[in-house]
Amino acid sequence: MKLRYGNLLGASLLAIGVGLLILTFVLCYNYLLGVVTPTMPGEQSILASFGAMLGPIVLAGVRAVYLGLMVWIGSILLLRGINLLVAQLETTTTFPPIP
Repeated sequence: MKLRYGNLLGASLLAIGVGLLILTFVLCYNYLLGVVTPTMPGEQSILASFGAMLGPIVLAGVRAVYLGLMVWIGSILLLRGINLLVAQLETTTTFPPIP
């Protein structure tokens, strides 16, 4: 069986997509383990309290966008790899001639 570049490219896209999705879920789990409950600072004005609470909220938002983007790119790579492998399989399948 001859190795085609489409099969190699499809398999590599599939592996990269799966690896990226696994990495994303591991990062999400590690972020979940490191969650610290924020506390309200006492004896400060409302503006100082709001400023102290805004930092962790922004950090959580940035992490959520980062992980969402990783999942989106990983799923697109996974889809393209599967489509490429299926297309290569369909082009290599030959049927015997009808007598």
